[in-house]
Amino acid sequence: MAASPAFGPYLAVLLEPIKALRIRKLIWSWFDPRKIQPLRISAYQARVEEWMYGFAGEFMVNNTKQSEALFRRVTTAYTIALLVIAACGIAAFITITCMVKDKTEYARLINLSGRQRMLSQRIALFASQWSVAEGEAREAALKELLSSRDLFLHSHEILVGDQGKSQKGSALSKTIEEVFYGSPQLDERVRAYTTLVDQLIEPGISNDRKAELLCQMQEAAGNELLQDLDRVVKLFEKESDASNFFLLKIEFGLLLTLLLGIAFEARYIFAPMAGLVAKTTNQLDSNIRKMSWAANHDPATGIANRRRLREFIDRDVKDAIQQGESVAVLHIDLDRFKAVNDTFGHAAGDAILTNSASKLEEHVGDREIVARIGGDEFVVVVLNRQQEDLARLGETIIKEVSKPIRFENQECSVGCSIGVALSRPSESQPERLLLDADIALYEAKNTGRGRLEFVTHELTERYRTRERMQHEIVLGLENDEFLPFFQPQICGKTGKLIGLESLARWEKTPGEYRSAASFVGVAEELNLMDQIDRVMLKKGLAQFAHWKSEGLAIPQISFNFSMAKLRDVSFATWLYECVLEKNLDSSEIVIEILETVMFDEDSTQIIKNVNQLRDFGFKVDLDDFGSGHASINALLDLSVDRIKIDRSLTENICRDRNSRILLEAIVRLFDNLEIPMLIEGVDNMEQVNLLSDLHDFSYQGFFFGHPMNVHDFENWLTANERQPCVVNFDVEISGNIERWPTDWMRSLPN
Repeated sequence: MAASPAFGPYLAVLLEPIKALRIRKLIWSWFDPRKIQPLRISAYQARVEEWMYGFAGEFMVNNTKQSEALFRRVTTAYTIALLVIAACGIAAFITITCMVKDKTEYARLINLSGRQRMLSQRIALFASQWSVAEGEAREAALKELLSSRDLFLHSHEILVGDQGKSQKGSALSKTIEEVFYGSPQLDERVRAYTTLVDQLIEPGISNDRKAELLCQMQEAAGNELLQDLDRVVKLFEKESDASNFFLLKIEFGLLLTLLLGIAFEARYIFAPMAGLVAKTTNQLDSNIRKMSWAANHDPATGIANRRRLREFIDRDVKDAIQQGESVAVLHIDLDRFKAVNDTFGHAAGDAILTNSASKLEEHVGDREIVARIGGDEFVVVVLNRQQEDLARLGETIIKEVSKPIRFENQECSVGCSIGVALSRPSESQPERLLLDADIALYEAKNTGRGRLEFVTHELTERYRTRERMQHEIVLGLENDEFLPFFQPQICGKTGKLIGLESLARWEKTPGEYRSAASFVGVAEELNLMDQIDRVMLKKGLAQFAHWKSEGLAIPQISFNFSMAKLRDVSFATWLYECVLEKNLDSSEIVIEILETVMFDEDSTQIIKNVNQLRDFGFKVDLDDFGSGHASINALLDLSVDRIKIDRSLTENICRDRNSRILLEAIVRLFDNLEIPMLIEGVDNMEQVNLLSDLHDFSYQGFFFGHPMNVHDFENWLTANERQPCVVNFDVEISGNIERWPTDWMRSLPN
């Protein structure tokens, strides 16, 4: 058993009684005193640390084996004390058992002796009746006489026979022995008495002889025999009392010894221990109170934590709702808190949290609560407030929390967004208020931050729809429901297929396909886009490699990836390995990166990955140009292979002159920079004609082909082996193919 700090107080408790008995030398003789610091008289007032580093400090830390030996010896002393007490108890039990046994045996002997007296009189009575009776009465009297005689002899044999002798050896005194075996012996009297009975019932005896025998029997039963039996009974009773008195003295001695032992241990062992236990218990109670406070409060701000909030909702809020009171939950999230933490440090962040908590506590009553449930999230539960009051309270909180505070001569400020849920009269699940307030907070943050939002039925339905979709996405990945669709990219100058874009689709039910826009946002929240990206790349590359092996003329294929994947430091290496695994050339793979991602303020790693992709031989397209906020200077430093102009710049060019002017300017810019361009969202012939007059673009849009599954895209290729075509997917993908208009075909070179 290794010594530990927790052993200190127990060792001190064990040694204190030994000190009190002043037998310290006994312990000192077991160990080297130079290694042991003396235990102070005031040990009961010392703390656990003082005990450990006082008497047994160095001893326990540096002399583990000696501390184990001391523990064993003290334990042995306690064991011996307990064994002494146990021995006294066992001896008392044995004594009482002997007393009861002797009492029972003497009672049996007394009983038996008393029965002998009764039988002697009974024999004399039936002998008299037999002598004067006639006929059946005489026979009945004889029968009773013989029965009484036999029982009398049997009882006597018990008293003086083998069983009686055993009693004589263990219980009968000399006085009783003299009665049985003295002169005259009781045994002789009994046998002489029964002999008279035998003589009386012998056939042919004269009446005078019978009368003589009857007289002798009555005299014996009434005088000598009866007196001897009475004397035996009294002697047995006296002997029983003497034996009981002796055993009682032994019992009293054992009891006194036991009481003295208990008093001794109580005074010198258990009393000091009880005092120490009481003191330790007080410390334990204090620690429990501190632990309880810590378990229910946030250490940084001192307000309630999530656990205390849960208890409050389960008990107080439920009671308030049952009593007809209204309950409102305000879920508060600090805006820009991470920026303060990153800029000024965690100490500044703690100061912001403490200040926010104190501001919130100013607006709650005794029956209300403020709790911190996360890094920068708070919950306020208030009672009996109308919606107008809650709106004013929320605005006040936003205003007060947003005020800057000074920290180390610098101003720090955050904002906050609030979601509010108000209980309904029929509310049966008060914990649902937290979920509803969280939904409202989510809406407040998504619609601008720094504002308050009340939960509505529409919000909860939308949120539940998102929850269902989250579950369905997870199941979709498990069931392999995500697959790539392919949309053709056409050269406007030659009308030939120059590439494909692989687009993620979700086949939730057979034949029903959902576009990426319907699930990407939810998948990003669940951090599942990485899995979807991997599935799309794996299936897209496999299909592209298959088409290449079939000899289909598909120059290249484009892929889209989530922002998280593009920021992965190992993204380029992983992509290159996947391409090599399919025996493809990296120059046939195009990575499309959104303008909003490429020029994001946190795009440093993305730019590094783009450069590494180009080093591996991949092509990079800037996707959806015109939908974001790219600057001209950023474009000058950007190294991409192609610009994909967003459909928002081309959808109105046929009707809006300003849109055409803007597009012409963009075209001249990239033309001068010698960056190829592809127009997205080309949906009709009018757009094609206008764009063809403007520049030799590449095109991608519904006019040339919708995103198609593998089967439909192969049909599309088959139908357009000699000339381009457009597929109408408005009703059904398969089997609904139309040729491009001949007037556009005339504009193509021969």
